[in-house]
Parts: sequence; structure tokens; C-alpha cells
Amino acid sequence: MKDKAQMIKRPFERGGAHEQIFRSPNFQGTGLGMRKPLNRRLCLVLLPLMALLGAGSASNATAACTYSISPASRMHGYGAATNSVNVTASSSVCAWTVANTNTWITITSGSAGVGNGTVHYTVAANPNPIARTGVVVIAQQLFTVQQQAVPCTYSISPTSRVHGYGAASNSVSVTTSSGCTWTVINTNGWITIMSATSGAGDSIVSYVVAANPTMNDRTGVVLLGGESFTVTQRGIPCTYSISPNDRTHGYGAASNFVSVTAPSECRWAVVNTNDWLILTSATDGTGDGIFTYAVAANPSASDRFGVVMVADQPFSVIQRAVPCSLSISPENRTHGYGATTGSVSVTTAIGCPWTVINTNDWITIASSTSASGSGTVSYMVDANPNPMDRTGVVMIADQLLTLKQRAVVCGYDITPTTRVHGFGETTGTVIVSTSGGCGWTVVNTNTWITILSSTEGMGFGSVGYKVTFNHSTNERSGVITIADQSLSLTQRGLTNTGFFFQSITPLSGGHVKLKFLGPPNSTCELQGSLDLINWGRIYSATNTAGAVEYIDTPPSSVNRRFYRALLR
Repeated sequence: MKDKAQMIKRPFERGGAHEQIFRSPNFQGTGLGMRKPLNRRLCLVLLPLMALLGAGSASNATAACTYSISPASRMHGYGAATNSVNVTASSSVCAWTVANTNTWITITSGSAGVGNGTVHYTVAANPNPIARTGVVVIAQQLFTVQQQAVPCTYSISPTSRVHGYGAASNSVSVTTSSGCTWTVINTNGWITIMSATSGAGDSIVSYVVAANPTMNDRTGVVLLGGESFTVTQRGIPCTYSISPNDRTHGYGAASNFVSVTAPSECRWAVVNTNDWLILTSATDGTGDGIFTYAVAANPSASDRFGVVMVADQPFSVIQRAVPCSLSISPENRTHGYGATTGSVSVTTAIGCPWTVINTNDWITIASSTSASGSGTVSYMVDANPNPMDRTGVVMIADQLLTLKQRAVVCGYDITPTTRVHGFGETTGTVIVSTSGGCGWTVVNTNTWITILSSTEGMGFGSVGYKVTFNHSTNERSGVITIADQSLSLTQRGLTNTGFFFQSITPLSGGHVKLKFLGPPNSTCELQGSLDLINWGRIYSATNTAGAVEYIDTPPSSVNRRFYRALLR
């Protein structure tokens, strides 16, 4: 203890007491004074603390601190990276720090420590094409960081450009890392670099192209930082003229030619998309020349127009329409009396319009009533209901189509041909079927049968009749002739129990009309009931004619009433 530290005794100025000063042999600071009496165990604790707090070449009370780092240097690529350095100290109480003055190196952890430790750091990406070195002092040891240069890459925009035949100027952008040098190499006599032909980092290169004195396109390549920039310049445009610029032909087939005037080096071509116009000579040439063509006859009733491109010049051709002439086939036709269909062909030039005019109600045009060019007209004729021929005329394309239809042959049917009725008075109807226009009559010689409808008609119709009450117990029959067809009617005879209501009819004012039938000269009684249980006499009479009618007036308070008739 005494060979490593000195104990200095000196008077303590205040109060005359003494203080003991403990100091390391290499300690450059002030002494740490303590008043006596001093506990020896406390001194042993303070000695290491003084080594930690001392400045300059600190050491502990037993030995000087030594340090080592691993690794002592490291090489990084040009990109951003992270890594660490291990610190080894001779004692766990040895303090150390990190000193870094490099802007591209950042200490991320472990910038100071005691004893062994680790220092973490990052390096930024190197934007320069030059390698760089930095030194970091870690625990009094030098840690050397080397970073490789960024490789130079170049790009240009645009990589190509097309100019017209006249003089022009423009520029190209060069993009690369700062510090990357580049040069411009131009071997084209008609392209001039207007800006610097070398540089570093991003830049813009300006250039001009001279006017192209020829009719041919030309291309040049300029190298910018090793990248190719392609410049294309158009040639002087050729000028052309044709004669004539347009021509009109009649509707018939024809041929002709067009003259082309152009410089001797200028090529030209003929482009034709018209199927009715045919090129009869070469479709291309150089300098002055001609081309010939032919037009087909126009089958249409409309003018037609076509354009042929000759040396990029439009040559217009007009061809007149063919005159319209129309015909139909057939021009007349005869049909039977039944419904049927038919068609007529129309022949004319393409585009010639025509219409159909029909004023016959028994003829229907089934196709379009207007069209152009050749076509077909379809029609329908109704069945002829008349016992006489008929004729109709249809106007098609200003031509007359005459249609004749034969008369119908009259035939008749009645439904039913027989019927049986009861002994009471009743009515009936018979249906007459025949063609329209066919006339018919009704012949009736029976006194107990009455014809209610007309006794003559035409075409489809009906006949109404009535049979009177049969008071006889014998059955009776009668025949009516309708449209030369026989209708047989049979009516049953009156039976012994032939007593019944024929009708009950509500009348206005709340009245009810009752009609009941029974044997002649019989006495009958009419009764009424509200509940079908209790019956009361309403009326009694002698049936002299076989039928009795009575009008009843029920009380206003009665909303329903039942009736029955009795024979006395």
C-alpha cells in the first residue's frame, strides 16, 4: 500500500487538527482531504473511486489501466452498413470513451464504458467514386474504417430524338453519381455540342443540328458517358403535283391517265381502295411519270365517288349513275277462291327506288312497300267469300300487277240439325255457316213455331225461333228449312204433373211478376212464405188458358219471400 500511494500529513488549518491526504503517485488533481480520525476501511473504498474520477492518465490504486480493441480496422463496401468493435480493459473498473470526428460514421451505442464492452456504429453510403478512410479513437486505441468508392454508372434521357429537316437545337440529361466524370464524343459533322464536352455528376449537354440539305434521312450517334444518344434527322420533303386533280366519267366503262410531276430523286406511289376503279399501269415511280386506270360501268342509279392517292395527292373520280328502268314479272296472275300467297320479281338497277301501291282490301302486301334495286314483292289474298270472280290491280315500281280471283262455290251447313224441347214455351237458335256473299232463306210452315230473326241472310249468320206451350199430352214435330238445310224440332206433350212456375221476375217498385203453367180449366192457388214452414194464400184463380200470371206486392218490411202454387 505504501509503495503505490503516499500518505501526506499536514495541519488542518481550521482548529489545529490534522488531515490525511491520500494521493496516487500519478494523480495530477488535488488531494482528497479528510479529517482525522480516518477509518482505514473507508480509505480502501475511496482509493478505487479516485481512479475512476481522476482526469488524464487514470489508474487504480493497484495498477495502470490498459485497453485493446478488436478488430483494429475494417473495410466496408460503398453501401450503408452497420458493425461493432469489442473493447477489452485490464480491469472491470477501467473507464474508456469513444472519440469520433467522421461525419459519415455514427456511433449508435457504447460511446463510453467501464471494463469490457462493445461499440456499435453505422457507416453511410459512399456517394463518391473515391474510397474514403476514417479513424475512431476507442479506449485510446485507433479503429480505422475504410469504405470503397461507389461504382460510376451513367444514364441519359432521352436516348434518341428525331428532328425535322431544318436546323434545330435541344439537350440531353446526363445522370450519374457526384464525382463520376464523363465526356462527350461526337464524330458527326452536322451535330455540334454547344455545352462542355466533359463534366462530373448530373448535368445537361446541349447540341444543335444543321439543316439537312438532302432528301434522305440521316442518323448520328453521340456518346455521353459511354451511353449512345441517337439523333435522326428527316430529309428535305419531296414536292409533287398531278394533272388533272379530278375527272368525271359517264355511267359506262371508261379508261384514262393522270400525269405526275416530281423531282428526279423523289419516289411516288399510287394507292387505290376503290373496287370499281382498276389501275392498269405501274403503281409506283420516280420523278415525272403517268399512271393509267379504267373504271367499270356503274350498275347503280346513284353517282359514285372515288379517290386515288397519287404521290400523296388526291385524284378524285366521279362516275354518273345509270338511268333507272324497271320491270316486274309476272304482270298478271289468277288465283282460286281460297286464301293464298304469291310474289312478284322486280328488276332494276342498283339504287333505283320503287314503291308498292295497293288499294284492294282483300290483297295484303306482306313485304316492304318500298325498296331500291332488284327485289321481290310478296302478297297475300283473302279467300273470296262471294259467288262471283273479283279483280284487283297493284302498282309495283310504276308497273301494273293484275290479280284475278275466282268466285266461291256456295255450300251451307246448319248447327244443330235436330232439337227436342219440353212442352213449355221456349226459344232456340240455329247457326248458319257458309261463305260470305252466299245468300240463304228460312221457310217455316209450322203454326206453333215462330221465326224471331230475319228469314233471309248472307254468309255466316244465325236464326232465332220460338215454340209455344204444348197443351196437348201428345208429342209434336215440325221441320224448318234454313239455307236449303232441314232443322227438325220435336216438342214433348203435356204430362199429368205438368204444373210449374215458368218465371218469377222482379219488377220496379218492389213488385214481383209470377207466371205458372198448368192443365187448362184447373183451379190453382198461389201461396207465400217467409221461412218455408208457414205458408199463406196470396191468390187463387181458374187456369182457363193453361197459364196464369200474377203480380205480387210484398210488404216493404219483407226482404225475401218464397212462393208455391197448388192445384185444387
